Amino acid sequence: GYGFIGGGSNNKIDCRNYAVIAGGAGNINCGFTSFIGGGNSNNINIVNSGTIGGGLGNSISGNYSTIGGGQGNLASGNYATISGGYQNTVSLNFSTISGGYQNTVSNIYSAIVGGYRNINNAISSTISGGCCNTITCSGYSFIGAGQSNKIQGWNYSPGNNQNSFIGNG
Repeated sequence: GYGFIGGGSNNKIDCRNYAVIAGGAGNINCGFTSFIGGGNSNNINIVNSGTIGGGLGNSISGNYSTIGGGQGNLASGNYATISGGYQNTVSLNFSTISGGYQNTVSNIYSAIVGGYRNINNAISSTISGGCCNTITCSGYSFIGAGQSNKIQGWNYSPGNNQNSFIGNG
């Protein structure tokens, strides 16, 4: 393949063509037209156009996904974005975590802006921050901040906690 390693040590381009590792140590890039800027022990699996800016132990296994930096973040959904933070996971398509600690987004078109240990498993929903907030089996819902707030529906049918809002708590 046509890969490029700019510097660093023990970096490896494997599997695909047009991959780049600019620097760092122990990074592995198996993606087609994928890029790792630097950092240590970052990994792009067999995907199209993944990007890791840097950090430590970040991993992409979703097509067209991005991790800016941080440590131990995982973007496994397609078109997923994790800007940074620690041990955050985006596992479905078109979703985002801006930062924070151990946040999880596991549904489409959803986001967690920050905070820690928040879980967003709802379609087109957002948790802005706080701790231990959860949105599940709902859609088009919002938690602003606070601690241990929960929006939960039984399914995604209209009227089951769709369009719910918690400002703070």
